[in-house]
Amino acid sequence: MRIPAAKKYSSSGAALSRYLLPAILLIALLWLGGEHTAIAAARTPAGLPAANATDQRATQIPIPLFLETPLDSKKRAAGDQVQAIVASQVDLSDGSVIPRESKVTGHIVESKARSKGDSESSIAIVFDKIDMPNGKTMNIKGSLRAIAPNPNPDENGGGVDYGSSINRSLEHAGPGQTSYSSVPILNAESEGAIGMKDLSLASDGVIRSTGKAVKLGRGIQVMIRAELLGQ
Repeated sequence: MRIPAAKKYSSSGAALSRYLLPAILLIALLWLGGEHTAIAAARTPAGLPAANATDQRATQIPIPLFLETPLDSKKRAAGDQVQAIVASQVDLSDGSVIPRESKVTGHIVESKARSKGDSESSIAIVFDKIDMPNGKTMNIKGSLRAIAPNPNPDENGGGVDYGSSINRSLEHAGPGQTSYSSVPILNAESEGAIGMKDLSLASDGVIRSTGKAVKLGRGIQVMIRAELLGQ
């Protein structure tokens, strides 16, 4: 009588194993999958590439400048300091401002005159900080976006009043328009070398010329886009 009972138990155990084992495997797979997902999610921010051009542009501030330091790629070298002044007050999202005539300091990244066998000369500049009239310093990472001639070459420093803020319409010019002196006035959307003979400015921020050297005089209009790094 015990033998049939043993067979019955064995049959029940086999049936239980048949259902229980797949269930255990399924639970294990689900757990491992969740663990993998959690690890991947934790690693995603660090593993992502740099922000795309659209995101980067959205976090940068357009700042109009007048160049204070004359530049000549034949005479200048990488590391040389470059000075500029803010052409118009810039309103920031936190309510603070970068006042007009704040001093902006940058440096030359590369400077090359055209030599035998070269097709062009070039110069590249980045801007590193803004010294405001109230004594505060703001560190930035600023790159060139546009350049244009000095609208008032007879006046030191350019002499263009962009109005109280770059966020308002320009008094004398808007996109695609020119000032009363027929010299293009840069705005927040300007890109490239505008009205500059034999000069080009690509998205890499390098100014190039087909001439023997890139030459920029004092008072040249410069539009940069800057990432604010704090004070």
